[in-house]
Order: sequence, then structure tokens, then C-alpha cells
Amino acid sequence: MLDAATLFHPRFGVFKVDAEKVLTNSEVLAQSWVGTGTKDEPGLAGIVEVRKPATGMEPEYVSFRLVVLDPENLAILSDTEVHRMKSRGGSLVWNQATLGLAGSDSDVIAVTLPAASPAGGEATIAYDLSTGREVWRLDGRIDSAVTGGLALVQQHPDPQFPSNTCERVSFVEVVTGKEVLVETGEGHRTASPSLCQELPTGSYVAGRVLSLSYALDSYGRREVMAYSFADSAPKTIGVETVAIDPSSGLALSVPTRDGLGNYRGDLVVTDTATGTIVHSIEKARATSLGLTVQALLDDKIWVTTTDQKLVLSARTGGVVESSWTGYPLVANDSGVVYSDGRFVESA
Repeated sequence: MLDAATLFHPRFGVFKVDAEKVLTNSEVLAQSWVGTGTKDEPGLAGIVEVRKPATGMEPEYVSFRLVVLDPENLAILSDTEVHRMKSRGGSLVWNQATLGLAGSDSDVIAVTLPAASPAGGEATIAYDLSTGREVWRLDGRIDSAVTGGLALVQQHPDPQFPSNTCERVSFVEVVTGKEVLVETGEGHRTASPSLCQELPTGSYVAGRVLSLSYALDSYGRREVMAYSFADSAPKTIGVETVAIDPSSGLALSVPTRDGLGNYRGDLVVTDTATGTIVHSIEKARATSLGLTVQALLDDKIWVTTTDQKLVLSARTGGVVESSWTGYPLVANDSGVVYSDGRFVESA
């Protein structure tokens, strides 16, 4: 039995959607949902995968349904089949983890579907929710939805032989399909010519698109490089794990710890626009405090220590708040969802 999906809606809070109850008498295999529309008129749409059994000499297949719901009562506003995948040798197995969704502030969403490209690989396709019609398509998969109405799409130029080519990454406007920034691992190959540079993630930071890529520094640590379509050259913004503040453009580099729990380096705050270090927390102090970073947003860092829950200034390291009940989990165009269930609308 498929578990219900737990969703958060800016108007209706936390609620569950059970696709098997929405599409009655259907064998639901998977469901994915995304918010659409504006803060004042938010909507809900998703892709529901339904198995259709064999009938006579016709084999089983999976029907990919584009479903639009009324978020207030979960009534179906529209239900359109947008893709089919036939059984191959009695098998309907594929990597459902590669499926992705990205919404927008209009009636257009983008979805990654398996076996939808001419070469038989994944394709990202945008649909108009009001008509169910295709708006644009691009070979590759959605890695993540990015605030600002963008989707980060990854693809291999040669999907049949991906090891022969480096990955291509593009930031795509969900509504139009326009690629506003394109990166390839080809220009960032490592010492071995058969290896390509990782290009796994991206952010929409302080009004500009920021792409992050990784390489190993002289100590074997992952060095994070920031690229912006407005920049002439990439800037190093830290090593190891990096959190990005989408409002201020600050980045927080949090090094790994050794077997005794000691930080291997300082925690460093960097301005992604300039590459300059704004502030750092010494590794000895962070280790002694038992400091753990929870979130970075609006020039502030939410941390826990051995005895406290603090909010620090990302620019000075000073204590802004001496306690907190929740830290930011997700920040998007509509507002911020906190770990204690609160939703704070954008000003």
C-alpha cells in the first residue's frame, strides 16, 4: 500500500494527499506533488504513476497522470495522461528517484519522465495545467527546483554512453524553457581525462543564478567553486559542505570532523558575489562548543551547542537570539517553512 504524501501549503498548512483515494480504483505506484501559482492564489499539481494491467493480448503499462487538485478540499480539477511506459519482458522497473517536479508562479510545471526522450532516456517536459498540453521539453532530468521559478536540469550529451561525455547542467525557466545558465563538466576535468567535474547543485541567490561545482584541493578536500551567469570567472567560496543564503548571497563552509568530533578547519562565511571572507568561527571554539549548524538564512546562522540553541549573525558571529524553537527548513518565493511547522510569508 502506497503511503500518503505529507505536504505543506502556505494557506492550509500541513496536510496529507493519498493518491489512491484521489484516483479511486487505481493501482498507484508513486506520486509526486508540487506547488503552483502565486502566494495569493496557490495551487497544487502532481504526477501520479498508475499501473494498468494487461488486457487480452495488450501488455501492462504505467500511465503517468498529470493531476491538478484544489488544495482546499483535494477535489480533482483535471486529470490528464501525459506519458505511457510499456512493460519490457514483464518488467515495469525504473529508477523512480530520478523523477522530479518544478513549479512556477503560473499554470506551468516541469516534470522529468522516464523513457520519454527520442533516445529512450529521461526527458524534462513542461505542461500547461489549464490545458494539459506540452509547453517545452529538454532531454535530461530535474536535479532540483530553484527559487525564482527555475529548474536545475542535468543531462549527458550521449545518454547511451554517458561515461564518454561530461555532464551538462542548465538552469531553465519553468514557464518558458529558456536556459539562463549552462555549465558542462568538460571544462573542469580532473587529472584523469576520463573523469568529469561534478556539477550537482545550484541556487538562486540574491537575485542572480548561482551554480556550484566541486573539485579536490591540495589536501583532498572538496573545494567549492561558485559560478554566476553575470560573473566573468568562478570564485572559490569554501571547502566541504556549503550552505547558501538565497537572500544575502552569503555561503557558509562547514568542514568535516575527525573521529574524535574535532572540526578539521574553521567555519567560514564567504560572499559569493566577491569571493571574500566575511567572517569565520575558529575550529577550536566550534569544537569546544559542540557547535552544529542547522540553517543559514537572512544573514543569520541557526546553531546548537552543548547547552544552547543560538541564532548568530553571519557577518559578525555575534549572538542575535539566545534561543529558538525552529530553524528554516525551506525558503522559496512565498516564504519560509520552519522545523517547528511555522510558515512565515515573504514580506
